[in-house]
Amino acid sequence: MNIKELYEKWESISLVVRILAGLLIGLVLALAIPNVEGIGLLGSLFVGALKAIAPILIMFLVVGSLSRSKGNLGNRFKLVIALYLLSTVLSAIVAVVFSFIHPVTVTLDIPPEQMGHTDSLVDLISNILISMVGNPLTAITQGNYLCILFWSVIAGLVMRGIASERTLEVIDDMSNVVTRIIRLIISFAPFGVLGLIYDAVSTNGIEIFQEYASLIIVLVAAMLVVILITNPLIVALLLRRNPYPLQFKPNFPGDV
Repeated sequence: MNIKELYEKWESISLVVRILAGLLIGLVLALAIPNVEGIGLLGSLFVGALKAIAPILIMFLVVGSLSRSKGNLGNRFKLVIALYLLSTVLSAIVAVVFSFIHPVTVTLDIPPEQMGHTDSLVDLISNILISMVGNPLTAITQGNYLCILFWSVIAGLVMRGIASERTLEVIDDMSNVVTRIIRLIISFAPFGVLGLIYDAVSTNGIEIFQEYASLIIVLVAAMLVVILITNPLIVALLLRRNPYPLQFKPNFPGDV
């Protein structure tokens, strides 16, 4: 069996099944042979690869979408931004309600100076605005998504009026390439999960699951409320119809 056939066989297995298998294997290895550096490295490599390529994907997708858009975008942008803000506010409210219903305490090994805490609303807004108009190249390397989105929107709108068809095709091709790279990385997520679980359990012991179990329950419960109640309610009010019969399949660059 050559490498291509082996990879196709690997891809034929459900990603969820592979991730669960990686989680269990990582747990067993952490209990059996803890503190083996090579195993924990798998998690660092997976997270590092995603953090490296995700900003580039966002940039090309936004630039490509806006550069090929037709007609007046003003009203559509207003609607999208309004819905995004409404959904975000409702999600935050749901999260706060669940945090009061079931308070959770989690230990974070992060120095206070790195938390980015501020008591001033003016300082908070100033930091956001300064971060938004930062160096786009630095933003890509540091994963500053607000800055990436800002400059990507600007570039996409400018290219919309002056870019040649060949330039737009290059942008589309780059979007397809980066998307395929992301899919390739995600296909090896089981190894990343294996490494992350192994490192966490080796360092903190099996007790780490007791501490994070409550947090996971609260997160999942809040996400289900947002996915199944608040967001569908927004769609129902906007479309004036039941959103659940609607079938939505996102189109990714490169899909046939």
